[in-house]
Amino acid sequence: MDGCYGERLKIRICAPPVDGKANSYLLRYLAGLFDVPLRNVSLLSGASARAKRIRIRQPARLLPEITPAGD
Repeated sequence: MDGCYGERLKIRICAPPVDGKANSYLLRYLAGLFDVPLRNVSLLSGASARAKRIRIRQPARLLPEITPAGD
């Protein structure tokens, strides 16, 4: 993770953007980062874009750079 970029997280991954591999890698990475099962992480929009919207349900851990939506 490269930190915050405005109100967004900036994350660099090494998986190629082919056949959804990069998105899959990103979701697995975020599941580990927030200590949740993979089923709790979903891609809401941006499957083929650099900017993505991702939902993380019931995160067991929050990062200091992030505040939950609505706060």
